[in-house]
Amino acid sequence: MKKNAVLASVMILLLLGAGCGSYGKLRQQSGPGEPMTTQQLKENWQKYNVLATGVEPNVPSAILFDRKDDGREIIGDRWWTLQEGKDVIATIERIETQLPVGPYYPRLWKVLGPEDHLYGYMYTAWDHAVMVIGDDKTMRVMDLPVPPFLAVSGPEIRDAAK
Repeated sequence: MKKNAVLASVMILLLLGAGCGSYGKLRQQSGPGEPMTTQQLKENWQKYNVLATGVEPNVPSAILFDRKDDGREIIGDRWWTLQEGKDVIATIERIETQLPVGPYYPRLWKVLGPEDHLYGYMYTAWDHAVMVIGDDKTMRVMDLPVPPFLAVSGPEIRDAAK
């Protein structure tokens, strides 16, 4: 009986510990102290592992720049890898030309982990993303499947985008 109680306690602690993983966060680039721009990311894309997500490559909802030099990795389901500069530039330009809907317009965000460690950058019209820290070196970013102009706009905008 005592053995079962100890086993049950250990199982509960493991489940609680698994649910207490930390989350990453997005912080907006702000002012002159923030040197990164989308133009710099276009020019220096080789310094990053570049991922994109959305409906398809022609309708992206976000592009993610994971720093290669920090020993950390950003991974995600339903993100595809961009391996050519022309694809990086085209994806950024597609996001730039998406129609703003209310508070949703393209912005460059810093992707931060624990203790505000910079993992990379995300360019998207969304103002949030779910990012789970798996261990000290891995962040899992959930996909943003639909750009805001398709998700929250009226039918006339969605029909015009087809």
